[in-house]
Amino acid sequence: YSSKWEQVSEEIKLKLDASKQLDGEFFISFEDFIKIFDRFDSVFINDLNGFGQIAFNTSKKANLKWKKIQFKGEWLESETPIKTEEEEFWLNPQFQIQIPSSNLKETTSVIISLLQTDSQYRRLKNSSANDMYDERCWLSLFFEIYSLRSNSQPDPMHKKYPRNCLEKCAKLPMYYQYREIADRFELKPDTYIIIPSLIKAGVKAKFLLRCFYEIGLDENRMD
Repeated sequence: YSSKWEQVSEEIKLKLDASKQLDGEFFISFEDFIKIFDRFDSVFINDLNGFGQIAFNTSKKANLKWKKIQFKGEWLESETPIKTEEEEFWLNPQFQIQIPSSNLKETTSVIISLLQTDSQYRRLKNSSANDMYDERCWLSLFFEIYSLRSNSQPDPMHKKYPRNCLEKCAKLPMYYQYREIADRFELKPDTYIIIPSLIKAGVKAKFLLRCFYEIGLDENRMD
């Protein structure tokens, strides 16, 4: 939070919806922006329907309606050990989504995004870590998608579905040391479990998992 904000009027702050939070959001002058950055990617989302229902103009003849949901979660160093080994991978946080059958197509397009939300806090905590690829600031992210076998029940101790209840169906090709990772998948009607993870075990970190999908999907978080 820069002291220069004291020079900004309350009226301007209100228009910008500016708040003092360690959420990664920042404001910068255009002159400083062009000095510091040499690449800019812009994504256009036409939120015509409101309430998280997004319309993507995929062609002149089609206007597909999508829905957005998001889950806030964290990896807990003591309560939920982070494991990358196959037999213990299920101990990571789990999020459940349900894709119903459709008369329009055999599969549903799902865009999944995983964002680490406390990277700015770690940068401030580790002031000597100036490199964006320093793991004290940027953790290596990954997620897998599993279909849930019929008649499966969560483990009573961990309140999550164990490995023998899950069948792997999609994943990212590797761990990525970025603040946010995302990919698009075509999934058949079924119940799925999304499991995000870190490459290092025993690390406490917070994240935001977002799903964009064609309307008709139901979701649940595994507590």
